[in-house]
Amino acid sequence: MKYQLSVFHYLFIIITALGTLFLNTEIDAPIFTLFILLLIFIKQAKNYYSSTKLLPWFILIETGYIFWLNYQFQGILFILFFITISSIFRLKSKLQWFFIIGQWILLNFLLIQQPPSLLLVMNLLYVMTSLLYWNIHSLTYKQKDMTYLYDQLRGKHYELEAARKRIKEYASEVEKMAQIEERNRISKEIHDELGHQLIRAKMMMEAALPLVQDHPKKSMILLEQIKDQLSNNMETLRKTVRNMKPDDHKIHQYSLNYLIDQFAKSCNIKIQYDVKGLAYPLYPSAELTLYRNVQEAMTNAVKHAHATEINIRLEFHTHFIEFLISNNGEMPMKKLRKGLGLRGMEERIELLGGEMSIESSNLFIVNMRLPRKYIEIQQTNERSEL
Repeated sequence: MKYQLSVFHYLFIIITALGTLFLNTEIDAPIFTLFILLLIFIKQAKNYYSSTKLLPWFILIETGYIFWLNYQFQGILFILFFITISSIFRLKSKLQWFFIIGQWILLNFLLIQQPPSLLLVMNLLYVMTSLLYWNIHSLTYKQKDMTYLYDQLRGKHYELEAARKRIKEYASEVEKMAQIEERNRISKEIHDELGHQLIRAKMMMEAALPLVQDHPKKSMILLEQIKDQLSNNMETLRKTVRNMKPDDHKIHQYSLNYLIDQFAKSCNIKIQYDVKGLAYPLYPSAELTLYRNVQEAMTNAVKHAHATEINIRLEFHTHFIEFLISNNGEMPMKKLRKGLGLRGMEERIELLGGEMSIESSNLFIVNMRLPRKYIEIQQTNERSEL
């Protein structure tokens, strides 16, 4: 754009010079050509220093030189004031008004002896040209601001994506550490209580065996003690298992069956829930994600679509889990805009490396997929630890 504008200005200077030579035949053409070339040189130098503090001085020199050319050779050289307007709007606002008003005064001074109609036309052209360049430069600055904001937004998007990946890795590490901590706690509890009791029972058994033939009564007493000891061991084992098992309300807290039953009763809506494929255990984070997304999808179906029936299908495939939620509610009239609820569902799925899509043909369907690699990682870790 800047290159094309410069070429236009140079052509404008040449055409204006040729028009002046045509109107004023008394002009010495070689000397006049030399002065025009000097004007082109001044304009080229101004363009070269357009991004520096010297720009106002070059505009001042160019304006003064054009005024001198008009005073010396007359003709239509006053039109050359128009080509300096584009440079003026690169300056600060106060300097812009100074040069615009100054050039306007010089232009009217040169045309003071011309017919009033020409004076009026040139003033209108000068004002219109000034407004045109002002709008062009305003749009240019807005475009630069938009480009800068876009670059900032893109940078923030990259930062957000990197943060999301770090959070995902951190969540995975926290989950693994929680599993390791729980296993260590269980192994320590078994070692400290059940392990010592079993060692004691073994030692008592070793002491009772030699006494069976020679001292049957003493061996019977030891066997009774061993039996009591093993009963205590069984009670300790039951206690450990009970401590490992969560309370019933915690089991139901993130149970899909419990959620669906409670939602169907509270909203008086029909919900069909099917599970297909060979089920395998999920990470707690995956279970929580499915739970929250089902909760959000059912709420949206009743609240926004006024659905009377919801179908939920969980399919276990070899490498991924597919979760489909459909309803017979009202279809969106316009293109669907994802609100906080849908965006939250999508972000939870993507955080676990999955994807979510939405279809709205005959039924409104939310399709979610989670890769099985999280389960496979867990199973691999367990096998390596065993």
